[in-house]
Amino acid sequence: MRRVIWYVLLAGIGTVFAEGLSWSTPLVWISPFVPLIYGLHYALIVDFLLRRRALTIPALAVGGLVLGLGTESLMTKVIWNPPWDGAEDMPSILGLRIFAVFWVCATWHVWMSTAIPLALAFRSFGHADLLSDRAVRRILLLLPLTMGMVVAINQAFPWWAIPAMAANGAGILVLAWLYQRWGAPSELTMTRAARVMVWIVLVALYALLLNERPEAWPSVGPLIAGMALLVGSILLFWRVAERDAGAMPGPGPVRYDGRALARYLVYFSVMGALSMALAALLDAVSLVIAVLIIVIVSLVSTVYLLRLAWPNRRIVRLSWRGAGG
Repeated sequence: MRRVIWYVLLAGIGTVFAEGLSWSTPLVWISPFVPLIYGLHYALIVDFLLRRRALTIPALAVGGLVLGLGTESLMTKVIWNPPWDGAEDMPSILGLRIFAVFWVCATWHVWMSTAIPLALAFRSFGHADLLSDRAVRRILLLLPLTMGMVVAINQAFPWWAIPAMAANGAGILVLAWLYQRWGAPSELTMTRAARVMVWIVLVALYALLLNERPEAWPSVGPLIAGMALLVGSILLFWRVAERDAGAMPGPGPVRYDGRALARYLVYFSVMGALSMALAALLDAVSLVIAVLIIVIVSLVSTVYLLRLAWPNRRIVRLSWRGAGG
């Protein structure tokens, strides 16, 4: 049960970042189906890395790329035919929407859906010694970089997102209380039976959502290109996990850090306020500026991701040796 609570925590935090800060689902708690989709992916990604002692920032980031390309292709079809207004005028290559691939998948899902919230969750909720101070600084420097996307997608700022953000923050506190009440487990990997069950439910969800927006399915060429990207991301994830295997020296004592939780909530609040302020500003100025931000952030993110995943690259470790390790 303690491990179940832990993975529910990951699902809640990751979904708050992915869907809450992007305003795709501003109040994530009203749609349990969305955290379920994210949570199943998180469980498999984190379990896979923990079993190999390969929980590193590069591995988490590439895991986010797998999540992005998987959900935004077979589930939502966004990489081929985004549902938002004006999407038909967006540039594409081989039938793949450049914006969806490089921003939604290779930037937002990599950092804001996966690497940043999951790493900070480890730091904040019972396993503070997993992440070194240096790694935390790297993560928090990336946090403001990724916020440019919100202002481009949401030109008309929904002011009701302000109370939704507060509710999301309250949800994080509730999850923290539940997690501490049940007690933090020293072992986070899933049992074999649990892993099989997660796979069964996730495959069933993919099968169910294949029929979502059937009119958005592309022709054969773009479909093959999209599936090639997805398979390539899975192989890259496997390669990075194998490269970083053993990067964690060994498990340390479970330790809850209330100050880390406070810093986490402060950063979440600041990023939410920043995204709202930028959206309100650019809504009154020009879409050109928003697009420029998107292009710059997407290029930086994609280049940095590839640099982290490059073979024989020095590992950015999630240290088990203490907060100063």
